[in-house]
Amino acid sequence: MVESRTTVLTPGTVEDRNKHTVPEMDEMEQFTSGDAKFGWSSEIRAFFTVQIFLTRLPAPMWIDLHPGFLMMGMAYLPLLGILIGFIASTTY
Repeated sequence: MVESRTTVLTPGTVEDRNKHTVPEMDEMEQFTSGDAKFGWSSEIRAFFTVQIFLTRLPAPMWIDLHPGFLMMGMAYLPLLGILIGFIASTTY
């Protein structure tokens, strides 16, 4: 008899995800000590990262989808939502 499975994960994969090993330096600590210095450039980069994430509007070439900047840019989600809504309402 063939066993029917409703998942593509191997048995034990989900259970193994809960077994964390703590690295010496957390990834976010490394990010905040390196690229994410407090200042206007990191805030602008966070804003444009959220813009890239939410829309298909062009952004400067030096912006990438780094998860740290996406987390920093979460504060800009309401502002960007208002801007997108305003543009859509005036356009259509």
